[in-house]
Amino acid sequence: MPGLILFVAGGTFAPISYFVIGSGPVTVLGLLVAMLGFTCIALASARLPVSPEAYELMLRAEMQNTAALLEELDFENSAVYLPSAMTGGSAKALMRLAAGKGILEPKAKVPARLVVRHGRDPGDMAISVTTAGSMAVDLLETKPGLASSEIEAPRIYVLVDTLAIATPVVVRMTDDVLT
Repeated sequence: MPGLILFVAGGTFAPISYFVIGSGPVTVLGLLVAMLGFTCIALASARLPVSPEAYELMLRAEMQNTAALLEELDFENSAVYLPSAMTGGSAKALMRLAAGKGILEPKAKVPARLVVRHGRDPGDMAISVTTAGSMAVDLLETKPGLASSEIEAPRIYVLVDTLAIATPVVVRMTDDVLT
């Protein structure tokens, strides 16, 4: 709609400014506005609409591919969640590739790659994946505080209002444990 308005306004303004006002620069401005409107119309109609169902199918396929990849790697250890200070961006989960080596304890900053080295030994390799929760934080305008009410409101906004993947969210703090 804005493209059509620009096209009509520029198309009307250009001949008026040329024939009535007699100003070349103002005529060029009218032509440029009309061209901008035409470009907006062309770009708006060139985009193919993708249905939510198509997005859902693509997401499901990617989730199955990722799950198959992780199953092939045969992880025996739990993931260790790293704060954004150790990853240089958002929080990530780190899963050790080699089995039977104990608890994963990275000491240095982990590079922003899928397969990362987390120690000095050549076998200290892990997979670093971005967690959905760390991406959901980007939907918030401000970071939540430490009180349960300051944590509950952003979770309701993200999980209930924005993503619509949960019903009411309640955060309770008992004995310094958040549930």
